Amino acid sequence: MLMHLRMSVPDRPGMLAQITAALADVGADIRTIAVLERETGRAIDDIYLSWPEARSASVLSQRLASVRGITVLGLRPSRQVPGAFPDIDLLSQVLATASRGLDTLVDMAALAFGADWAASVTYASGSPVVLYASARPDDVIVLPETAVIRSAAMELDGVQLAATPLSPFDAVLVCGRAEKPSFHQAELERIRRVTELAVGLVRADVSLAG
Repeated sequence: MLMHLRMSVPDRPGMLAQITAALADVGADIRTIAVLERETGRAIDDIYLSWPEARSASVLSQRLASVRGITVLGLRPSRQVPGAFPDIDLLSQVLATASRGLDTLVDMAALAFGADWAASVTYASGSPVVLYASARPDDVIVLPETAVIRSAAMELDGVQLAATPLSPFDAVLVCGRAEKPSFHQAELERIRRVTELAVGLVRADVSLAG
């Protein structure tokens, strides 16, 4: 099972070795590591790791908590494949599906953006209405009450959300995670940029069709 782990750690030499040793102690195998930010002597790291499905993930948090200075910001199962290029796959499929491009964006957004589900939502009537959603039967879809005018991350009812406008279409893309970590600013910026490119491809196709 692939797990997504986010931590705030002291930004000092030897810290990575301590983290690697702690994860190895409990049988976790690191697949990828990315630094999301560095500020005031600390760093926020995203780690994707392999974890035995039969074991409780709480063992990971407990072991990391024993390492001085580490704060676990979130730990959740992930469907992302380390080393893959989901952003490029998303844009390629949007381009290939022509007039269904926005639905394709929603279909692929969860995997590309590290979410559990995604939905396109309109607020034309004043309240959120789902136009199209990509979700599993047990996913809980929670939506912002009002449309966002720029990309934003938020937590509603314990669900982590990232929302970005699908301008000029009268809709918003909402991605959700049932568990922390929340959507980091670096993730939000990537969602915004990829979504803008995808919408541009859809607009170009609509213009050509017209």
